[in-house]
Amino acid sequence: MEWVILAVAALLIGLAKTSFGGLASISVAMLALAMPTKESTAAALLMLLTGDVIAVIRYRKAADWKLLRGLIPAVVPGLLLGALFLSMVDDLVLKRSIGVLLLIFVLMQLATKVMNRQPQADDDRPPHRALTVTAGVMAGFTTMAANAAGPVMAIYLQLAKVEKLRFLGTGAW
Repeated sequence: MEWVILAVAALLIGLAKTSFGGLASISVAMLALAMPTKESTAAALLMLLTGDVIAVIRYRKAADWKLLRGLIPAVVPGLLLGALFLSMVDDLVLKRSIGVLLLIFVLMQLATKVMNRQPQADDDRPPHRALTVTAGVMAGFTTMAANAAGPVMAIYLQLAKVEKLRFLGTGAW
């Protein structure tokens, strides 16, 4: 049964990288159910990196480097916090933490949709610095702890009102 879960998780990650970003979160949860949680994050990382390489090749010209440069200084502390968290928790706490994080991300994405934050082609203002720092730290922490930075980036790019192609290119990087 674990092999079926792993195969479905891999398929969902492939779909997530090409069109349905939220599916990667489901894959992370499935992998955490099918194997020990810390090992599942390593397995998910390999699959996500493979998908990322393909997405970067496909959308590399559409990336918004200004947005990415703004995020990088905040991602590093998030990565360090995530590494510290991983070193301190056991498998059960990590499994529950991943579940809570994924639930929070689903609720945040629903709230973003309800607020109807649609991209506007004439809105080139950068996102507020507090949003960028928060998104960067959260992306760093969640990518280290649960390979779940995708939802953080999706919410950030939605709130930044990034149009579709820039959204795909920036999210890929």
